[in-house]
Parts: sequence; C-alpha cells; structure tokens
Amino acid sequence: MHKVPIKVSPVLISPQTPAPRPIETIHVGHKKCFGGIVYIQKDNNTNIEDYFVEYDHWEKYSENKSYSRRSYQAAYKGMMKEYQNFLIVFEDDETEEFYVVAKRIRNELELLEPYCQCYRCVCSTLNPLKYLWCPHCTSCIKSGPGFAKQEYIDKAKVLKQLIKPPTEYKYQKYLDKTSLIKVFEVLFVLLLLLVIFV
Repeated sequence: MHKVPIKVSPVLISPQTPAPRPIETIHVGHKKCFGGIVYIQKDNNTNIEDYFVEYDHWEKYSENKSYSRRSYQAAYKGMMKEYQNFLIVFEDDETEEFYVVAKRIRNELELLEPYCQCYRCVCSTLNPLKYLWCPHCTSCIKSGPGFAKQEYIDKAKVLKQLIKPPTEYKYQKYLDKTSLIKVFEVLFVLLLLLVIFV
C-alpha cells in the first residue's frame, strides 16, 4: 500500500504584543514603572506646557507603552544626561490626566562642571572663541558621559578636592537676579547723562 505524503503548511508564530495597561493598575503598582508619582491640582487657566518648564522631556501617558523606573541616558536638550521617569497626575473636579516626565538626575560629571579645565572653560570671557566653541568641540565635561575627555574629568576631581566652593557674598542674591545686560544698559545711560550734563 502506497502512502501519500501529507503536505503541512508552515505555521507562523508572531510574538504577542503587550496588552494595554489600564491607568488604574498604575495607581497601585507605579513603583515598578516610575521613580515616583506627583499629583497636581490642575488650573484650567494655565497652559499644560507651563507645568513642565523644569523638565527636559514630557509626554502624555500611553497605556500601550512600557515604562521603567530605571535611570537612562538621553539627549533631550542636545547633551547626554541621566533621567528617570515620573508620573504626573493632573486632578480637577471631574477628570484626571496622566503625563510622563523625564526628571534629570545629577551625576558626578555635573558636580565637576565648575572645575572643568577644557579650552572653552579656561578661556577669558573676552576671548571670542569661548562663544564659538561648543562643549562637544572641546570635549568639555558639560558635553556629558561618553563625550567628556577623561583627562578633564581627572583634573576636575583633583581641583574639586583642592579648591573650596566659593562662598556667597552679601549681595550675591541680588546679583544673581540681575541680568548682566541690564547692568550694562544702566551704566550706559548713566555715562550718557554724565557726558551731556558735564
């Protein structure tokens, strides 16, 4: 008896897409997905963008997207920085809105930035090259992890231990709030008045 071979068509097995995660489960288990959760009473007269001024990146919460509380590196503002996702919950009398923000984590390099010895940082303020060079051109510590030159990092660590941080002067708080351009404008007007009346 002759057996007829049976043709079996190949079965394609596609990976399952992650199921949507309702926001109700996030309220309970947010510690697995986010570094923290912040509740804000929403004011309808305020633009949504105004709430996120201090964050480098923000987006509307997506139930189909997976979020992790682990820190990560991203270049949201043109430089590599370390971030952690936080959930923002806007509440009003009727509804809730959910957003995810990237909160910046200060790393060791950011603490070393005032002590950087790259060409750009050691240049005089009168040197025009200081304003033409970008941190990436000089491998400045401000360019972030992976871009900063190791030599500058090592020098900055030594300088940080040797040099004490500058103490705040009596009128420093007023100088910080005043723009340098405004100071020059006022001086220019005073000088002009002196020239006219003298």
